[in-house]
Amino acid sequence: MHDLLTAQDILKTALRYAKRNKLKSVTKIVIGLGSISAHGETITSDSLKFNINVLSKNTTAKDAKIIIEEVDGDAWKLKSIEGIK
Repeated sequence: MHDLLTAQDILKTALRYAKRNKLKSVTKIVIGLGSISAHGETITSDSLKFNINVLSKNTTAKDAKIIIEEVDGDAWKLKSIEGIK
């Protein structure tokens, strides 16, 4: 469940960035993912990627390539976004 909430936060952030920068579509989202755990479960790259793909349908990020890099810490960070103007 927490991976879905994290995916929502990431997608909202990416879409705000895309709108602010007048991107017609988002082609790539690079995320730094630390060790995020809640209620004994750790968010995995695969589950996060899956949830972002599901949530991005019908958005400007629907075809974006999702790249997740492991980072130190216990949070996520939006590292970069690419798109078409």
